[in-house]
Amino acid sequence: MKIGIFDPNLEPKGHYLKFNSHIIKLLEDGDNEIVFFDICNIFKNNFKGNIKFVNVADKTIIDLFGKHGTPLKKWFVFFVKEFFWYRKVSKKIQKSKIDFLIITSEGYFFFYFFIPKIKFAVIFHRIESVLFFGKKYSIKYIVQSIRRKIILRLLRRAQVVFVLTEHLKDKLKPFYFRCVEWIPYLCFENFNNKMFCKKKMECFTISTPGSIYYGKNIDFALETYKKYNLSFKYIIAGFPSAGYGKKIVEVVKSLPRNTPITGIFKYLSDKEYKKIIQRSTFVLLPYSAERTSGISAVMLDAFENNTPIIAPDIEPFTYYANKYKIGLLYNTESHVSLAKTIEMASRMTKKNFENNFLIFKKDFSYDEFGARFKEIIFETTQ
Repeated sequence: MKIGIFDPNLEPKGHYLKFNSHIIKLLEDGDNEIVFFDICNIFKNNFKGNIKFVNVADKTIIDLFGKHGTPLKKWFVFFVKEFFWYRKVSKKIQKSKIDFLIITSEGYFFFYFFIPKIKFAVIFHRIESVLFFGKKYSIKYIVQSIRRKIILRLLRRAQVVFVLTEHLKDKLKPFYFRCVEWIPYLCFENFNNKMFCKKKMECFTISTPGSIYYGKNIDFALETYKKYNLSFKYIIAGFPSAGYGKKIVEVVKSLPRNTPITGIFKYLSDKEYKKIIQRSTFVLLPYSAERTSGISAVMLDAFENNTPIIAPDIEPFTYYANKYKIGLLYNTESHVSLAKTIEMASRMTKKNFENNFLIFKKDFSYDEFGARFKEIIFETTQ
């Protein structure tokens, strides 16, 4: 079977390369021919493997924004460019004569109008923000409702809608998709006790790595530190996004010198990002209760590097912390609960979670999910 893979949001940085490599790994070791529909040859230049590449665009979707004066003009020009961008990409995909197409993320507005004329699956990342929102009758609500109807039009024609955590399957039942399945954001292979960091930690350290944006709720963690005079080492590392990111930078820089909080405000290379996680005793993910993501890539990157999390008692953190015991939970938006949880964590080491991580990684192995993923694809093409 000839299977195509297309990621409309493909970029040379972030999680795009890693996630698409993961999907290819799930499909390997079979009789399938894999065709990757590349953008600007980004994936071809970064992937080592025996698959076929078809470059379908010479610009990424982000490159279409450009500079066009006023915000209104900027968005208008972008929508026009986006329409023709997707039309060109769609034609190239259709010409490839594949049997099945896996779309590995959701695109922007016009993406949902280009429904493939072949059987296809969509890996849906933004369940909460796109399909579930409060009924507040405003311009924003009307726009969200129209957007949801357009998105549902695409998803209901897909042979399979994949979500990235098991608990989200039930949430999609009211939408009557043909088939809803789940696959993990990442899997593991060749894991054993040697994977665990042998280097002795200098001191108890927690970190919040990754892009700094409003949903990360880092100001809540900073307020907890200040309110309860916490003395534990805390590292905030990542690129400050928009006004919220700049606000966090200003707050951290204004702290007294003896405050045990360090800010590393820049775009982290993969090596730097991984190093911060590995040197942390816990990764703190202080998301607000209103977070609108079905998965946390930082959480799974922490798990990949055998680092437990401290997170609010909301999904998906609750699922992993309760089922695999690889993290600690605190009551959402409660400063005292977060402070007590950090103090509890300070009496632990990564060694406390070693066996739990081994169980988790065995459950999330390529052997476990690879055969299941290929079987689902095969059944939906019949």
